[in-house]
Amino acid sequence: MRLNYLFMMTIAAIQVHTPPHWILGYRWTEMAAIVTIIIAVAGAVSWIVKVTIVNPTNLANQALKQSIDQLSSKVDGIGSNADRVHEEHDRRLDNHETRITVNEQEINDLKEKMK
Repeated sequence: MRLNYLFMMTIAAIQVHTPPHWILGYRWTEMAAIVTIIIAVAGAVSWIVKVTIVNPTNLANQALKQSIDQLSSKVDGIGSNADRVHEEHDRRLDNHETRITVNEQEINDLKEKMK
């Protein structure tokens, strides 16, 4: 009986020291303030990371993209120019081959006349 009384008094003492609107030893208003501070600090850290890391990286990526686009347009220009140069060289080569054939024929004709 004495043990039951001691147990009930301990429970009553604990209940007296923890009011119903307390969590982990803090009142609701204190918990709300702690949560608000944590959220504000997390928001500030997020903003600082965005301003110091993300934005400069985006600017550098945009500059890189612009450089790649310019390089791609130059390569396209070189490719179309190269096609024209190849066509011109093919035409000139055909002319040279024709001239060589004509010259060989003339040389053969002259050799025949010399005999």
